[in-house]
Amino acid sequence: MLNKEFYKNASVRSLFVYENIDKDMDVRDFDRWLNSEHAILDDSERRYLRCVILPFYDKVKYIVKCKSLSNGKCFIRIELSYCESVNLPWFCENEMYCGVEAGKAYTLKELGIFK
Repeated sequence: MLNKEFYKNASVRSLFVYENIDKDMDVRDFDRWLNSEHAILDDSERRYLRCVILPFYDKVKYIVKCKSLSNGKCFIRIELSYCESVNLPWFCENEMYCGVEAGKAYTLKELGIFK
């Protein structure tokens, strides 16, 4: 997955050269991805979270990535409207949910899970 923060300050054309991307790729598609509000999650992460929260999506207040200070691992916490939460399994920090900022609460709309 491409890291949006790294690419924000470079021009699209220079990125094509740097990344050795096919010149026939539409520059507008790449630029649309770069400026997309839904690029926080990749497609597989979005599908997984959508399946997990589908039975109670109307009760979700926000989703947050929690980080352990001791072992460098993270987990996703889904906060529900009735003072409960669902914690997903631990994962290594740089392996999954790289676009999600630790400690920041995201709505389902911000993550592009349900529009």
